[in-house]
Amino acid sequence: MIIIIIGCGGRENILSEKLKNGNEIYCIGSWINPDISTIVKDYGITEMNEDSIFQYCRNIKPDMVVVGPETLLNTDLVLRCNSIGFKCIAPEKQLAQLETSKVFTRNFLTENYFGNFNPKYHLIKQHDTHIYNIVMQFERFVIKLDGLAGGKGVFVQGDHFKTIEEGISIIEKNLKNTNVLIEEKLLGDEFSLFTLCDGTTCIHLPPVQDYKRAFENDEGPNTGGMGSIMDDFDFLNTNDISICEKLNTDVLMKIQEIYNIPYVGVLYGSFM
Repeated sequence: MIIIIIGCGGRENILSEKLKNGNEIYCIGSWINPDISTIVKDYGITEMNEDSIFQYCRNIKPDMVVVGPETLLNTDLVLRCNSIGFKCIAPEKQLAQLETSKVFTRNFLTENYFGNFNPKYHLIKQHDTHIYNIVMQFERFVIKLDGLAGGKGVFVQGDHFKTIEEGISIIEKNLKNTNVLIEEKLLGDEFSLFTLCDGTTCIHLPPVQDYKRAFENDEGPNTGGMGSIMDDFDFLNTNDISICEKLNTDVLMKIQEIYNIPYVGVLYGSFM
């Protein structure tokens, strides 16, 4: 197969290694990853925008396109590639809102009878003026920027800010650019469970945790992820994992039903 991998970071590096066996691999990115350059037949360097990448795909005519960067899920790239027969391992824009918008996901769960898996939350919009009254509804709260923020759009009370006033300052600063989601702060062990879907069948990967914080003792800010732990977790049992797998499957089936579009790619289930 002729496969194009979009992106040139660590994620795309391991994808290129795993997919190279018996296939012809191409890569397109904004900079040269020296390891990927030894694997691929061609390495396109361009601005990572929808039009440039789509033109590269048209030139190569791949059997498959693997989309790495999540920012591209918020464009029509996948729709355009699928429409001319370049099959993408990534959901189309409407379905990808589960990844690209925290507010969409919270509302989707609530509106489709998955609301018991949500924390208490409230969306603060750019024109809202009663921010203090909103945050006072929460004993402890977490600030989340709607949309993609490269893993750096979450501010946790007690970690990133101490007082309500400091939290409001963060909210007001970020409201200039985006809506802000306020959620109750939950205490527990976080983990992710990824599900690969082809529109019909779901394959669940083992639970994982990532090293989210910079610096020793997890004292720094959130990062985009700095490695992961894959092991037996003493806080999880087989029933917990089954619940998470069922939720991922049910969400995938429901969003496909609503939009009448197959979900092809990975759903990133985030749990505590």
